Amino acid sequence: MDTTAHNVTLVGAGRYGDGLIGSKYIQGKFAPDARLNSVVDPNGLRENTCLSGVPLKKNFLEWKTDLNREPDINDVVEIALKPEIVPRAFHDYVGLGISKFILPKPVTYDEKKLCEMQQTVEDKGIRTAITSQEHYSLLTRFTKAILNRIQGKPYKLPDELCEQAKEDFEKLPRSGCKVKHVKIEQEKERENISDTTPPSCEFPHEVEILSSTDIINFNKEQNPFIVSATRSRMDVHYYDKNIKEGIDISTDLEKKADTPSGRKFEMKVFLDDGDNKPDIITDYDVRFNNGSSECLKSGSVEVNIAQGAKTVHWKEQINENKLIQMYKRIFAAFKKPATEGDKDILTLKKYIPSAKQVMKAQKNWEDYMLAHGYSRNEIITCQSAVA
Repeated sequence: MDTTAHNVTLVGAGRYGDGLIGSKYIQGKFAPDARLNSVVDPNGLRENTCLSGVPLKKNFLEWKTDLNREPDINDVVEIALKPEIVPRAFHDYVGLGISKFILPKPVTYDEKKLCEMQQTVEDKGIRTAITSQEHYSLLTRFTKAILNRIQGKPYKLPDELCEQAKEDFEKLPRSGCKVKHVKIEQEKERENISDTTPPSCEFPHEVEILSSTDIINFNKEQNPFIVSATRSRMDVHYYDKNIKEGIDISTDLEKKADTPSGRKFEMKVFLDDGDNKPDIITDYDVRFNNGSSECLKSGSVEVNIAQGAKTVHWKEQINENKLIQMYKRIFAAFKKPATEGDKDILTLKKYIPSAKQVMKAQKNWEDYMLAHGYSRNEIITCQSAVA
């Protein structure tokens, strides 16, 4: 494995690039695998930015001139821009010789441009990784292993689990029960929702959980049916022939959840085991302090599986910084050959089915809003969710 650090160029110093991921680069959270060498943003840096000590370039041409060499396999461009800008930026840096990209989900809302990006990836041997915390999360991988074991399918138990969790896992019955119903609820009070919509902000996270746990196969012609919606809320139902009662997703950008943290992000899985109680509850609401040194709230996977007259019950607390772990896995994969490393990451090709679901949800949400008396101005779509 190559031990040379990746030289990262961060394209976009907005809410995500500066406010979220930039600080992690500055704090050395991805060392020794990656270091932040430069930032590209025509608007400059924000006040009180954490990126003030990083060389700033106005555009990709200035970046290439100052690089003063040809890009190599250790150069990585992370694009932290709005979906409508991502395809153009991607092609600009491909044209300069960059071969490794970290891309924001949902990448773009233009299916033609999405397919053009994938064609470029295949034609030029480009490597890509999508920033989806839920895909890489131990919470998701553990939930997937539990579901597969219960249903009698092959499974891979995450190596990071403690020994007690592995012992508890082995007690799970291989009952052969199927998934009957799935509910995902997310309540996340935002100060301002004028620059985003429910399908563009949180729905990409929820879709990726369903995809990464193999609960639903989005390679099929699935369509998110809008049950109800407002400017800040969206309730979606998926019909699936393999899930008797389907999948319900509820997203609210303005509601303060009735929890100690004021937020809620959980998935409940109901099996066809004869009762209506959730058999697996995965709590994705994990929080760390600004320096990422202290876990303020753990995530968890709770199991309540019927086994004859008894119930197998346990709850595993998981103190995982999903953001940091995601990037560590991406950079570790980028150090390996594509044939090996790309198995461990969410590439653009793998992500396309989920991206198309987000596109459908955005369109269905807009159609619903217009049909229920909202004006076009009230549902201006400024898709800004990038992580």
